[in-house]
Amino acid sequence: MPDPSATHPDLADLEAARTGEAPADVDAHVRACEECRRMVAELATCARALAPVPPPVPEPIEARRALLALGILRVWAPGKADRSAPALVADVDGNGVVDIRDAFLIARALRSTAAPPSRFDVNGDRVVDERDVELAAHAAVALGRRS
Repeated sequence: MPDPSATHPDLADLEAARTGEAPADVDAHVRACEECRRMVAELATCARALAPVPPPVPEPIEARRALLALGILRVWAPGKADRSAPALVADVDGNGVVDIRDAFLIARALRSTAAPPSRFDVNGDRVVDERDVELAAHAAVALGRRS
């Protein structure tokens, strides 16, 4: 009776067959042998189950909101004469400090019949609304903020 280990490729060769890196004789055996094909299919199932899942990538707007909530996102303030120093994005009045007056200016602009300035779009969603007021107010009172 022939040795079973001599008649079938070992696990390393079957894995090589799964990845397409097996020698021609192993590949030919796997194609002809139902038991080895089944083993290669099981290896493929295991490989898929064990494949690393990349961490979710936050949407740019969500990441920006998170940074704003921490009071640390800095961008160039539109209309500033001195562009050498970045300004806080929620500093809509341009005085260099994010305070409750910034949130008040956005809220007052929303109550106006005129379209609010685009610099009031604190969260970057291209719409000036109550969420921008909330983010500016939160940035104004956040602990540990720099202003």
